Amino acid sequence: TANGAFPADAVRIMSRIVADAEVGCNFEQGYTFVRDFTPKPMSTLESIVSSAAQSALDLRAGLIVVFTNYGRSSRLVSKYKPPVPVLLVTPNARTARQHASRFACYPMVVESDGAIDKLDYLLRDALEYAQKHQLCPDGSEVVVAHGTNEVWTDVNAVVEFALSPGEASPFISARRDELVSSYSCTRISLPNVLDPAMPFRKTKIVCTMGPKCWSEEGLGGLLDAGMTIARFNFSHGDHAGQGAVLERLRALCEARAAAGGREVSPEVAYMLDTKGPEIRTAMLRDHQAISLEAGQSVVVEAVGAAYT
Repeated sequence: TANGAFPADAVRIMSRIVADAEVGCNFEQGYTFVRDFTPKPMSTLESIVSSAAQSALDLRAGLIVVFTNYGRSSRLVSKYKPPVPVLLVTPNARTARQHASRFACYPMVVESDGAIDKLDYLLRDALEYAQKHQLCPDGSEVVVAHGTNEVWTDVNAVVEFALSPGEASPFISARRDELVSSYSCTRISLPNVLDPAMPFRKTKIVCTMGPKCWSEEGLGGLLDAGMTIARFNFSHGDHAGQGAVLERLRALCEARAAAGGREVSPEVAYMLDTKGPEIRTAMLRDHQAISLEAGQSVVVEAVGAAYT
C-alpha cells in the first residue's frame, strides 16, 4: 500500500483471495506435518492443547476457545494451523496485542480473576462474542481448552466441548473425506465448492502503509477492507507526527470496540519500522537540470539541513 494508488481495494482483494485459498488447504495433512516434525517428547501442555486442533478437524468444529493468561497455550494451538478461528480469552491486554498477528488467533480481553467456578460465565460470554463477530456459525461444535485449578491453561489444561447458541444449518454435506487419500496440501473437489465456506478468514493481512494512508479515512478504509496487521514505516519524520498516526488508529479501533460492546479492540496488530535508511532518495535543487560533460567528475553530497 505504500506505493499503490488504491490501497483499500488491494487489501480487500487480497483478503478475498486468502479466504478462498484457505478453502482448498488440506488442514489434516498440515496438522500431521507439524506434529511429525515436532521434537519428541513434547511438553505436557503441547500434547494436550494440540489435541484441540485435532479435535476441530475430526468434529468439523466451528471454533476453538482457549483461556490463557500469558498466551503459551494459544501459541501452541496456532502452531498446528487449525481449520477454524481460535478465540483467545485473556485478562492480559498485552497478551491480546501479541496474539493479534498470529495465525487464526482473535483475542478477547476480559476482567476475571480466573476462578474455575467462573468458567461457565466466561464461556457463555466468549460464545456470544464469537457469534457477534461472525467467528463461529450457529449451533456448531466448539472445542474449549481451559485450566484445571483455574480457568487459564498456562500450567495445566484440559480439552472439553461445547455447542454454540442457535440452530445449525440444515445443509447436508455430501463430503466423503474418509474415502479420499490426498497427497497434496491443496485439494479442491465438488464437495469443497458446495459446502459452506469456513466461518472466518484465519490468515492475517499485513499492510505496509505510507503517509498517504495515515488519514482517518485511509486507516478506516483499510480496516473495513480486512487489514489485521498495520505496519508503519517510521524511518523518517518526527516523533510527534508518528505518535499522532498511532493514536488515530487506536481511536478508530476503540470506536469499533465500543460499538461492539468491548473496551479494548484487539483486532489489529502493530508493526513499526522506527529506523530505516538515512538516505532514501535524492533530488536536484529546485528540480533544475544540470548539464554534464563526458569524463566530468561528479560528487554527490548529503547536505541534510543545509539544503534550501
